[in-house]
Amino acid sequence: LWESLEDLDAHAWVQDGDSLPRSATHRRVALGGHASLLLDLDPRAPKQPPTCRFLGAESRVNSLRAKYFERLPRWNADKLLRANLEMVLEMQLPTADTYDLGDISGDCAICYAYQLPMEDGVCVPEHACDNAACGRPYHAPCLREWLRANTATRQSFNTFFGACPYCLHPITVKATD
Repeated sequence: LWESLEDLDAHAWVQDGDSLPRSATHRRVALGGHASLLLDLDPRAPKQPPTCRFLGAESRVNSLRAKYFERLPRWNADKLLRANLEMVLEMQLPTADTYDLGDISGDCAICYAYQLPMEDGVCVPEHACDNAACGRPYHAPCLREWLRANTATRQSFNTFFGACPYCLHPITVKATD
């Protein structure tokens, strides 16, 4: 388990990696195009595929998610986590040296933070622009306030319909949680 996590930390862009304690069995790995992969490894079965959650614009993560689940049966328990991820995703994981920070950031494009403190915990960017050329992620509360302040935004029932703050592509968010 620890060997796999150390290899991933050393050879991939692990976001928020500096703030993780050594005991943490989860990682958020940048994939490029404002997409990332949230991994949670089971310490009792470290050689098995981790629980994965793809974060980012659906236009970007749908193909990665499909590739992952299609090729998951090829997972090799004798290989390290990073090597298996690169094999099932058919890509080399980005590193700090190979990608521009602006292209792989998973931080909210409005408040520029990954975690937004909330009364009931923290919120991570869960909405993203569906424009493949943009794909910027947003916290729901940040996007909600941005759209509420924009006079071109329309509301229908419990949904705001507006434009991405960066590319003006249509974007929606629920008016309340």
